[in-house]
Amino acid sequence: MREVLDRADAVLMEHEAVDFPDQVLFHEARGGGRKLLRGIVSNTGKLDPSGKDFTGTTSPPVIFSTRRMPVCRRAEMARKSDLFLFPGREVNLCRVLEILRAEFGVKRVVCGGGGPLMKSLAALDLVDGILLSIAPMIFGGWKVPTLAGLPGAFLDPPREFEILRTVSSNEGCFLELRRRRGVS
Repeated sequence: MREVLDRADAVLMEHEAVDFPDQVLFHEARGGGRKLLRGIVSNTGKLDPSGKDFTGTTSPPVIFSTRRMPVCRRAEMARKSDLFLFPGREVNLCRVLEILRAEFGVKRVVCGGGGPLMKSLAALDLVDGILLSIAPMIFGGWKVPTLAGLPGAFLDPPREFEILRTVSSNEGCFLELRRRRGVS
């Protein structure tokens, strides 16, 4: 995780998955003072302004939502973070990446989850690589989310990747994948 964050300028997560791990929240302490921008995508704007991601000593996240965010919540969130509201029912992810680059100087974004955000980015062909950890355990059931959301939510057409690197230990296996371009 440390290596992944060292190569990134920002971490983008959907609001259902928001609980930035300590590696993200305190990355600047390990990275020589370089702050890692945290972005939250929420189509509904149902965010908890009292959550740990909006309090504490780290810099506040940047929020990307729609005008579906309750009006009473907008002012409170705008006081706690940079807030960008989009018309319509969904956040425009292409525009999010443009804003991150233009307003915050972000060049490399890590998608920290969840599955629907990853699927939406992949559907727009905005995923250049995947860093995947495989743990030596089995858990789950019918409704366990996959990398691209809940089972059955297929990405059409599928996106192909090639394996660049594998690292394994007793704790698991780490795969680095890169998007294969020009493949149908």
